[in-house]
Amino acid sequence: MNFRRILSKSSLKSSSSSEKSQPEEVIKLQSEIELLKQTIDSLKVSIESRDAAIGTLAREKEKIYVELKSAQRTNRNLHQQLVDERDIHSKEKDFLINEIKRLTKRNENETNAQDNRDQFEDQVKSAISDELKARDEVICNIGAKYLKIKSSKTLFQKKFEKLQAQNKKVIIDINYLHFLYLDVLVARDTKENPTYKR
Repeated sequence: MNFRRILSKSSLKSSSSSEKSQPEEVIKLQSEIELLKQTIDSLKVSIESRDAAIGTLAREKEKIYVELKSAQRTNRNLHQQLVDERDIHSKEKDFLINEIKRLTKRNENETNAQDNRDQFEDQVKSAISDELKARDEVICNIGAKYLKIKSSKTLFQKKFEKLQAQNKKVIIDINYLHFLYLDVLVARDTKENPTYKR
């Protein structure tokens, strides 16, 4: 570390103080103290910048978390809507099939059963086909929305994990700067008060 090298150089220089005049030594010590103060100021600015970065990350993390929760709610709603539409579609399909069977059986007892049955079945089949197409389109639309929400959920999850990793790295950097700051303070106190001990 620069600070430890400064302190080491200061110790070496103090051991040879007998070879230098007192005023020159005082000037050098004052210069070193000034350098330490400047370093401390720089560290304070860096720590404030890190604190601001942590605040920004925390806000962004909270925002993404809210978006993720909203996407999950939408996902559950769409899933339930898809299930409900599928049940309704199945019931209507069963009803129409039973209705076809009933009407077909009734028409078989009539004199012109064959012609009427063919015509009736074509009409019913056409109606059923149209109804099934409409229901299938609704289900496809809901399925597309479901897949889109699921994809968004995965994207939000990845962003959330990335922010957590960045937040952890910033905390590690802050801890490192904190210990570095403590070392500088101890070095300064040692210079100003030689009897000071850690």
